[in-house]
Amino acid sequence: DHPALLNNLGLTREKVGDVAAAERCYRRALEVSPDDVNAMANLAQNLYQQRRPKAAIPEFERLVKRMPAAPAEIWANYGVSMRSVGNVMAAEPLVLRATELSPDRPEPWRDLGSCRVAAKNWGGAAMAYARAIELDPNGKDLFYNLGLVQEKLGEIDEAIVAFKRYTELETDTGELEKAIQTVRRLEGARDELAKKKATEEAPKPEPPPRV
Repeated sequence: DHPALLNNLGLTREKVGDVAAAERCYRRALEVSPDDVNAMANLAQNLYQQRRPKAAIPEFERLVKRMPAAPAEIWANYGVSMRSVGNVMAAEPLVLRATELSPDRPEPWRDLGSCRVAAKNWGGAAMAYARAIELDPNGKDLFYNLGLVQEKLGEIDEAIVAFKRYTELETDTGELEKAIQTVRRLEGARDELAKKKATEEAPKPEPPPRV
């Protein structure tokens, strides 16, 4: 029942895919040593990987109170967990903290973009995804997400560029076809807007004089 041994056993269980057994190891480590930050971090991350945000959130909260200088991944996953349960207002500051700790990693910026999408902050989301793309120029999903928010912003030309780049990176035939159809739809919408604008700006004929 030594905490370090229990943590190591949990990590070993995770490597072979037995996340439930790993969770039990981390919980037992915390029973033995309630202030063990390694067990706190391992448990929080384990629950996050199990897609159990409601269970993960109190573990993340306990961890960051005990260790304010937690790594960026902890803050990002804490924020994503908050977003997953619908607490968007609480999520963004947590993910922002992750971008401050790791400004040159794309993942926190991607997560920030997703938080801002949830808040319908399209401009902020576009900025975050654009920064993530600077750091990961081949991140296909980043281009897809950027295209979505640019369409929301009415930036049709920019959205077309983003989706076209996505089609260059996507290898799944089904997803590729969907993206191609999206590009065609956006190009059609852009052309219709251009026609409408041209019609509205065309000079109107002068009315003939009355005789």
